[in-house]
Amino acid sequence: MINILYWNVRGIRNDRSRHKLRKLKRLHKFSFVAVAKPKIPLDNLNELAGYLGFNRCCVNLDNNLWLFWEDVFSCDIIMNSGQPITLKIMHNQVSTPIFVTLVYAKCRRRDCSNLWEELMEMN
Repeated sequence: MINILYWNVRGIRNDRSRHKLRKLKRLHKFSFVAVAKPKIPLDNLNELAGYLGFNRCCVNLDNNLWLFWEDVFSCDIIMNSGQPITLKIMHNQVSTPIFVTLVYAKCRRRDCSNLWEELMEMN
């Protein structure tokens, strides 16, 4: 089984949030984690990945969705924008790829319609 976590953390700068995420990862054996709205500079990405026990990571274009995964996966970015990011994920024990779109949705109406247009283009 593949355990995945998507967490709208709304800020992971403080030790309490980082510790909670690391504890959740260990407790539930998440092998793929998406963190929405980390609210920290991109320079902290690799440091956070190491702290959580991941050695692979990427972000969406607006730096508001951070993705972390273990070596059992290989991930290719199919589409990357300010809201959605789509990945082609291969697991080392599964021969069929998994396509995943993760979304950090913005609140303004104009931005939401842009999101739907981007998602429709993928079809």
